[in-house]
Amino acid sequence: MARLAALAAVTLTLATTLPAQAPTGAALRDSARARLARLDGTVEVAGLDSTVEVRRDRWGVPHIYAKTRHDLFLAQGYVAAQDRLWQMEMWRRSGDGRLAEVIGPSAVERDRFARLLKYRGDMAREWVSYSPDTREIVQAFVGGVNAYIAQVRSRPPIEFTLLEIAPELWTIEVPLQRMAALAMTGNALDEVE
Repeated sequence: MARLAALAAVTLTLATTLPAQAPTGAALRDSARARLARLDGTVEVAGLDSTVEVRRDRWGVPHIYAKTRHDLFLAQGYVAAQDRLWQMEMWRRSGDGRLAEVIGPSAVERDRFARLLKYRGDMAREWVSYSPDTREIVQAFVGGVNAYIAQVRSRPPIEFTLLEIAPELWTIEVPLQRMAALAMTGNALDEVE
């Protein structure tokens, strides 16, 4: 129910930018419900080496049980996308400096700033600066995100349909975006004081 309430808030916020043929009322509700992620049963996920179990507690928090670290992080990416694909898409676009493509001219200045932060220099050198297993972990996580995107590409969450965009596949650079890191630490000084 909380997911539908959050979706209702998003659809109200986006109402001024919706295409004329967008569904309304009961049709919108039914379409949104039909596009919610399947959270029970068995799902085939590309890239897994063996069976992974995901149990959701009474609050909907996923608990992932896997035999290998690769499968654990792939499942984590998949489950994160199940729960938050729209948020992850906006986060990725924010980091890429591409929010204005979705929300219009009001985001152009933010996009310019994101593109300034986006310059990374030599990516190979950056990967070397992390712990040796970081790249494997990130690749597995991104593989899980992309596996979910591939499964819902023809029928993505309703937010994508309403704005007539498609979720884009992730690269291993997406989780390293500086704009997202800046957003998450923007109040760091307030938190420390």
